[in-house]
Amino acid sequence: MKKLLGILVLSLLWCNSAYAEEKINLICKYLNSYYVSWDQGMFGETIVDESIQDSINFSIVKSNIQNSFETNFLTDWDWAGGSKVQDSTSDGEYKFLMNKDNQYIVIKLNRYDGTLEFKKGYTDDDGKYSLKDNYKCKTAVQQY
Repeated sequence: MKKLLGILVLSLLWCNSAYAEEKINLICKYLNSYYVSWDQGMFGETIVDESIQDSINFSIVKSNIQNSFETNFLTDWDWAGGSKVQDSTSDGEYKFLMNKDNQYIVIKLNRYDGTLEFKKGYTDDDGKYSLKDNYKCKTAVQQY
């Protein structure tokens, strides 16, 4: 009976840890925006947009099932709203992709240098129109 109880407790602990989440909280400072618009003759200009949030919070929610993110970044989330977030993680970056019709949002966090980019564009324009906002992130200090 003790063995059965021990197996039951261990299996419950194992199942619980299989769905465990870990959150990495970051504070990010705005660097610049990269803008491409062939119609306006802008073939890749880096600008500093004074209307962009100068500081944002960004969190990676790591899970054994699928990674996700949380942020207070103000953007037109309806641009690709209602779409399922696809994540991919490599040694060097976290990447999240949202597609809706021919519009997309890609969020990339470089795990080595802390750069974070939010890129919006169209999937059917051969890269002729896009906007990328760049941030530099560091780990947030826990407040107790």
